[in-house]
Amino acid sequence: MLIKLVLSTLIIGACTFIGYMYSYSYTQRFKELKALYSSIQQLETEIMFTSSRLVDALHRAGEYSKDSIGRVFIEISNLLSTKRGYTVEEAFKITIDKEANNLFVLKDDIDIVYNLFLNLGYMDKEHQQSFFKSSYVELEQQKREAYELAKRYGNMYRKIGALIGIAIVVIFI
Repeated sequence: MLIKLVLSTLIIGACTFIGYMYSYSYTQRFKELKALYSSIQQLETEIMFTSSRLVDALHRAGEYSKDSIGRVFIEISNLLSTKRGYTVEEAFKITIDKEANNLFVLKDDIDIVYNLFLNLGYMDKEHQQSFFKSSYVELEQQKREAYELAKRYGNMYRKIGALIGIAIVVIFI
């Protein structure tokens, strides 16, 4: 009887843990989008108001965000400063390919930033400002969507994990 109780607890615990793992990706996407939004605001400040070079602005924006998004900005900055002749687009693609497994953001989220980065350094400040503003609008929409998905599916996966564990225990008892 004690063995059944211990095994039942382990099964329910393992299934609940798996449910939490699935819900984690939804929560992390929302957190990374918030960090991305903040990093882009920092990047805009560095470019528009302090007139920093793009390499320095990217590095400072990366330091501002101390998570995986920050690492992406710092890596892009490092690639641009290597004097190998990388464009912002090439550095962005190389970094995203390298860091893709460590990020929870979706391709749509990355495309918003990619479109912004394509125009950095090629236009005057007024045009860059408009690209920043359009990126904010799109990222804000992605953040709202990510929040709703995290709320809906995050809770669902946690509950389903526990319910599947209970169902397995009931079936085998």
